[in-house]
Amino acid sequence: MVANANAGAEAQVGEIGQGFGSDVSGVDKRHDAEIAYANPGLEREFGQAAAADRIVEHGVPRPEILYWRTVAGEEVDFVIEWQGRLLPIEVKATAQPRLADARSLLAFRREYPDLTRPGLLLHAGVETGWIADGVLAAPWWRVV
Repeated sequence: MVANANAGAEAQVGEIGQGFGSDVSGVDKRHDAEIAYANPGLEREFGQAAAADRIVEHGVPRPEILYWRTVAGEEVDFVIEWQGRLLPIEVKATAQPRLADARSLLAFRREYPDLTRPGLLLHAGVETGWIADGVLAAPWWRVV
């Protein structure tokens, strides 16, 4: 468990793509893309499957792909850890992302300011732009 100093709550950090396994130290494990498709919620299904497919397809050494969730309900769909830095990514089904859609990305960046790269909010629209300080909103089809 990772202490969430800002919210006075605990956050869960779990691995994605590690297959079935036992729960270790209270960390909520995620499973591979095949399992992700069985879960409800377009954002999580799309995000996990797309990330796993792209990483394998391009032969890139596999980074840690995680998610983040606080007891207060804030969550980031997935977090890519690469060379000591964190890239938080949210996937939204909307074609017109709003500042409220970036709320969890902003919370994550506040929690880990020295480790976090700008957040990425993927959406179903056509516009690319900074939706908040340190959060880029981009159509999923331009990134994946």
